[in-house]
Amino acid sequence: MPVSKLKAKAFAKQWKEWSVTIPQQTVNEYQSAVLRTFFMYLMVYTPIDTGRLRGNWKVSINSKPTGSSQKRMTDATQTGAPPTAQEIQYVLGFVKTMRSKPVGQVIWVGNLLHYAKFVEFGTSRMTARAMMERAVVSTKARMGAGNVRYQDIGS
Repeated sequence: MPVSKLKAKAFAKQWKEWSVTIPQQTVNEYQSAVLRTFFMYLMVYTPIDTGRLRGNWKVSINSKPTGSSQKRMTDATQTGAPPTAQEIQYVLGFVKTMRSKPVGQVIWVGNLLHYAKFVEFGTSRMTARAMMERAVVSTKARMGAGNVRYQDIGS
């Protein structure tokens, strides 16, 4: 049997043993807490000029987020402001959905505005703001969330 199949079988066995010993509710509660914390930091670190960038962060379960809107904006008026009631309700909707799903869901957070990557990574004329990277680092520091990762998936 190829090595990759052996590793997959071993992982599946470990996952099954682990999922029996730790209740699904505990795992989902932890994952929900990580998402709420990450989203809070992401809102705080997203700069506000027109409010479109912060208003277009999207969360999805098991697939990349899709779509953006020039009309979707935040109610926050300044960079560094905590999440607004609307932003909190948005992420809590996903938390509620996550709790009804089986253990092991992958949560995606993204922003599909064309200029989001320039704000995140910077340009020759603009310093990088590293919103997502800073949110990941802050979430890990606060929660010790080893499985929170940042990955540039391109546009």
